[in-house]
Amino acid sequence: MKTARLPAIIRTLLFSFSFPLLLNADSWMAVEIQTFSSKDKDFIFVVVPASYPDPKYPSAKTDPEIQRLLSQNKTCVGSLMKYFEQSKSYLPIWTRPLSNIVSPVSAMISDDGKYVVTTGEWYGGGHAAIAICIYNSTGKLIRSLTATDILGEERINYVPASSTITFWGKVKEIDTKRGELVIEEWKSGSGLPDDPNIFRERRIKLIDGSFIDGSDGK
Repeated sequence: MKTARLPAIIRTLLFSFSFPLLLNADSWMAVEIQTFSSKDKDFIFVVVPASYPDPKYPSAKTDPEIQRLLSQNKTCVGSLMKYFEQSKSYLPIWTRPLSNIVSPVSAMISDDGKYVVTTGEWYGGGHAAIAICIYNSTGKLIRSLTATDILGEERINYVPASSTITFWGKVKEIDTKRGELVIEEWKSGSGLPDDPNIFRERRIKLIDGSFIDGSDGK
């Protein structure tokens, strides 16, 4: 179990902030620094929210690039770090501003560290808010998708009101071998006991953010 090699404060953040919670449908918890890890813990992804007042995470204080971006742009910052056996520590691979206004809700890292996929926008934002962002091995944004981009202009108006973090569906996994992002997209249903939501699986090419079926929102 590689989690044991993480410093205590990283382990605490990792398990505390990997799963943001809603107090209710309209009330969010205060945004905090979040840490996400790849399945084998070889990579971790640190997210510092925009205009975060006092970063408590060690790398947020010591990484000059994080400090520069926070002070200069007051923007959300992401830092992908890799564990190096020789130094017994995590070192930054890339550090860049993220597309989110405040902070993504969640994130996944491919097993090889070549891609980071973020999901959602903290405090919501409706149909035009970011649903999915795909970043490559240098932190460059490959594609940003809204719920409307995923479901389409017509279908987005039929999605039922929901108390869940994402209403369009969810990111299921990163298929590293095939270089694809697997999502479960809302297809039909109101979410009520007698009319449960039905989802369909769709795949997105990580290399360019295009849908495998060749259509967006259809």
